[in-house]
Amino acid sequence: MEMTAINSGARRNFNLYFLTPVTLIVACALTSLAGGLLWLTALQNRAEGIKERERVKAAFVAKVEAIEATTEVFAIWDDAARKLVLELDREWADVNEGGYVYSQYGIEGTFIVDAGGRALYSFIDGKKSSVEPGTLLGSGYSEAIRRLVSGRIDERRPLTGLSASKRGTAIFSLA
Repeated sequence: MEMTAINSGARRNFNLYFLTPVTLIVACALTSLAGGLLWLTALQNRAEGIKERERVKAAFVAKVEAIEATTEVFAIWDDAARKLVLELDREWADVNEGGYVYSQYGIEGTFIVDAGGRALYSFIDGKKSSVEPGTLLGSGYSEAIRRLVSGRIDERRPLTGLSASKRGTAIFSLA
């Protein structure tokens, strides 16, 4: 019987002086490890978010520049000037403007407009349309047309900008 009493006391002392502190140390270590992992994950997510925004911005800037360059090329093209400005040849425009830029560059809308910004010709999503550009492209486009008509911009370069449209953010380029 005496042996049982000694074992019971030793077990209590072992639990009190060894297992309890070791368990607390292990629990603290695991909690610290979990906290550290959560913190590192948050840092990594933040860094990836920044990189993702930079990639999206770079892609967006590249698309804006491509649309501006395409607009500039078509604006100085002699055949385009003859077929669209001197006489509005709609069949030529279907093939060489609206249809071409839609199929080759993914440009969803092409418009030939008068001095007031009203559409003389509309080609949207690969087909002829009667939609006015201001209706489709929104207030940013309408303001750009007013600036262009008023002469408040350099007409030698395309006027390119962004506008909130019915489809989301639209990129437009005027020349």
